[in-house]
Amino acid sequence: MSDPKRIRSIKPEYFSDPVINAWSPLARIMYVGLWTISDDCGRFRADEDGIMSDVAKKDRPAEFEKALAEIINSGKVLIYEVNKEKYGVCLNWWHQKIDETRFKSALFPCPPDEILIKIIEHAANNKRFTDDMTTRLRRITYDATPDVRRMCDEYTTLRARARQGAGSMDQGAGSMDQGAGSIGDAPPVELKASENPSLKMVQDQAVLIGLAPAAAEKFFRHFEASGWKRGSTRITHWQSALAKWKIEDAERLVEKNKKTGAAAAVKPTAPVGEI
Repeated sequence: MSDPKRIRSIKPEYFSDPVINAWSPLARIMYVGLWTISDDCGRFRADEDGIMSDVAKKDRPAEFEKALAEIINSGKVLIYEVNKEKYGVCLNWWHQKIDETRFKSALFPCPPDEILIKIIEHAANNKRFTDDMTTRLRRITYDATPDVRRMCDEYTTLRARARQGAGSMDQGAGSMDQGAGSIGDAPPVELKASENPSLKMVQDQAVLIGLAPAAAEKFFRHFEASGWKRGSTRITHWQSALAKWKIEDAERLVEKNKKTGAAAAVKPTAPVGEI
């Protein structure tokens, strides 16, 4: 399995990112260097000696380790293990535009579900996520489990429909980008088969993603009544279900507004001189 060396693009927004601007100069350069050793799915071998040889050859080991820790601790890169080998994946890889005809399958193993879910949720909550990025996100998760691929399809489809109906997710029940943070900022809580989230947990998560309190309580009551199942499938990542609920809630409001507007447009008016 050969490691890639690829040309990657840097967008102007890179230089105004508040997280990146808080890093040391070496970390900022090294982060871009990681893109060049990542495959077309944003994955790379997280072997420290290999990374240093490829992107920080002239730097002191102590400075290199500190810079790498800055990047990982920020959440911009997610580390995982497969067969005792360490790998990394870039959280925002769907920003990279890779020509369809030049796309190559992943050179490195697929990350576990919980990491891919973080990437999907982060993308769905990002205001710069556009229709053409849908293909890129699906490409990143092409070798994931069926559940993750289905979740990716649901998120991107709902997001696209909401944009077509409302022009923006900023209408209706709230924006995917408003609130104290995004769902991508909070780690998913893995539930055991016997555990269910409390109303308080749901309400706290709703504040993070900017979901109205009434909608959060409706979500809780709905799934509490169903035993935290969707059909016959147990919900283990309830934050993902809540994020999806928010998108659907915005869609429902858009449809309601459309119907209200159409009804008002056809409402008969009394002729002049009549009451």
